[in-house]
Amino acid sequence: LRVSHNVGFGIPDAGRAVRLAEAWTKRPPATQVTYSSDEVKMVPEDAMRVHVSGSGLPSGLTNLVSRPPVRGPRADVATAGLALVDLGLASEPVSMDLTGRAALIRRGENFFQEKIGHAASAGASFAIIYNNTGQTELVPMDLSEFTPIPAVFIGQTDGEALQQRLLDGLPTWAALHLEAARYTFEVTETLLCEHVSVTVCGDHSSRGDLRITLISPQGTRSILQHENFDVTPGPAGWTYFTTHHFHESSAGTWTVQFSDEVEQDQGSIQEVDLMVSGTLIEDTDRDGLHDPWEMARFGTLDSGPADDPDADGYSNSVEYILNTDPTAVDVEFRLDLSSWNSDFVRLSWQGKTNQIHDIYRGDNVTESLTWITNLAGSKPEIEWFTPVTNVSRGFFRVRSTPAP
Repeated sequence: LRVSHNVGFGIPDAGRAVRLAEAWTKRPPATQVTYSSDEVKMVPEDAMRVHVSGSGLPSGLTNLVSRPPVRGPRADVATAGLALVDLGLASEPVSMDLTGRAALIRRGENFFQEKIGHAASAGASFAIIYNNTGQTELVPMDLSEFTPIPAVFIGQTDGEALQQRLLDGLPTWAALHLEAARYTFEVTETLLCEHVSVTVCGDHSSRGDLRITLISPQGTRSILQHENFDVTPGPAGWTYFTTHHFHESSAGTWTVQFSDEVEQDQGSIQEVDLMVSGTLIEDTDRDGLHDPWEMARFGTLDSGPADDPDADGYSNSVEYILNTDPTAVDVEFRLDLSSWNSDFVRLSWQGKTNQIHDIYRGDNVTESLTWITNLAGSKPEIEWFTPVTNVSRGFFRVRSTPAP
């Protein structure tokens, strides 16, 4: 399921929740499985590094200390080595195509999120921003929660050395690499996940320096702790909970990852416990769909949880949760009209891909309505806004037809 650390699973639809509750089928009792490791591992300091390569590169420029943003996209998994392109201050949109490349940007004039956004819009895979003062000083990049690509901050000396190489025409490649202590757990039970928890015992002298993440067998990453101002030692027996793996299969490799975001304070992890809570299902292909349900609906286990055979905007995983038919459009088409503010109303409805949605409007429902516009289909919902100034009443109709 699509989930975000900024907005979770999105805004609940109260009406849909009530309709779901009216036909809810009770789930079997929850089951918990626990896996533990008492292997002691040191947590590497200054975990996020920039690995640089190129002809004639000085040894001091190959492994650079960097600082990632506290929030926003992160290169928790090492990136590929990409050609570095100097964008200067990146204070304006970038016209060149940076697809498959990385951006080098100087601090100053505009906000970090604007610089990163300009690089991303040009196609860059990640951005490296360097200081314009302080030589080796690293500063946090604030207001980067919604930036579209990973970015790191490096010191002035390193950044200017990289820029000079590019000005001299020396091809230079860079990759983002996270040094971390990792614990892996091979879960054999096939539970449909509801809650997952990780209990940590550590002796780090400043536990707020730690970033702790959990990665499921499906690749979903939960950020259990990000860098913060807590200077107390630990964590000492803390338990972190997440629901971001809801309705994933538990079977496979789970990874708990610890990285130290800043220098000076050090420490280790002594014990990690992973507990998965959910309902047991028969799931030989480990896709989070109950095998008997798949066989009854499709006659095969080949259809995946993200597939949408009936193109109704609901994936197989959601159809399984709702207990609806994934091979037929059995969700009632509903138009919702709601007041957005004093000037606009919002019309929304269930969306479909490969469809054109024509919108009609009129003052009298008994008369022919006038065509207003059409919108391309998208899943799972389409919304359209229209002004209501000096309008006493209005009627709307939406008609869906296959896209040409």
